Amino acid sequence: MSPRIFAACAASIGFSIAASSATAAAFNYGNVSRVNVLRNYNASSAFQVSTATTTTDALISAGGGFVPSGAIDGGGWNVQTAGGTFTSSTDLVVQTFTLAQSVKVGSYWFTSLGGGNRPNGMLIEGLVGANWVTLANVNPTTGGTHSGTFSPQTVSALRYQASGAALGGNFFTLNELEVYLDSTAASPDLRGGYNLTRDPSLVTAGVTSNTGLHSAQGFYTPSGTAGSLIDGDPVSSNVNFQSPVASGNRAFVTYNLNIPVAIGHANIGGFHGQGWDGWAFWTNAVANPNPALDSDWILQFNDPVGGGIFSSTHFTLAQPGIYTRARFTWNVQSGAATNFELYAIPEPATALILAPLVGLLCGRRNRR
Repeated sequence: MSPRIFAACAASIGFSIAASSATAAAFNYGNVSRVNVLRNYNASSAFQVSTATTTTDALISAGGGFVPSGAIDGGGWNVQTAGGTFTSSTDLVVQTFTLAQSVKVGSYWFTSLGGGNRPNGMLIEGLVGANWVTLANVNPTTGGTHSGTFSPQTVSALRYQASGAALGGNFFTLNELEVYLDSTAASPDLRGGYNLTRDPSLVTAGVTSNTGLHSAQGFYTPSGTAGSLIDGDPVSSNVNFQSPVASGNRAFVTYNLNIPVAIGHANIGGFHGQGWDGWAFWTNAVANPNPALDSDWILQFNDPVGGGIFSSTHFTLAQPGIYTRARFTWNVQSGAATNFELYAIPEPATALILAPLVGLLCGRRNRR
């Protein structure tokens, strides 16, 4: 090993140890208003938002305890009434989400599938001290997405109350509810268990496979772009194939990571029963990986063929660490993925981040 390479390796080892120490500096979000407080995990990748439900109509995907409701699972599917009975002005669905810690929130976003099956009223509230305070009171006149800001409040829990007969249908559906930190809130540490991909200072869209460039490696062009999975909309934007091609061919999307902390787990969402099949998640094994060359990447999670996504799949990385690129690959089929989330490890142990980082800096191959 040359002195220059040895010095680089030694520096990387020193950085790894410093990054993993209990006294390491905090790393903060560039834009706190992109932090959705309803998606929060602990160091063991266990979900930290507890769900409780009261309703006049039976619900599908209601969740309960720390099993997330379909309304906050980071996927393209939804919580919905079980039968076509959401037809009366007295019908009511209430879901309460207790947070792991109090946070200062300032905006909301929610979406219902299609133009119908939405409630006559959608009340979003926050628990301030011992009192429930109205954050937003929306009377949807159309389906799809609704969003807005409200007077900032520091809350320990959030809830929605969906009421009244469904407009345009007989069901109540809520695909996803998102409530974001206020722009004046203190930034959480990146290792605090919130999603990283919504902040463009941390994660940006990379490239998608292109038929003309990558067909020799069996990769074909999907519809949508990598950005479709990190825009915070798990319904109207997705990544899929434009047209069927030969079975066994694949597609990919990549991401650029500007994250100075170790990543340890992730979430991929899709339409229920329509998600990617045989998909895999990778991080870079070399500094500038070829997106179509598997040997340039570390396989972090491999979904079994036939497993699919089925609304939302949370998974841990085989080799947590600091990386600069991420990639999904998947098999040709008709499904679509809708939402990609990435989570850091709070106070990563030295052993977790040392090997991948040293591999990047010390073990990269020379290219000619």
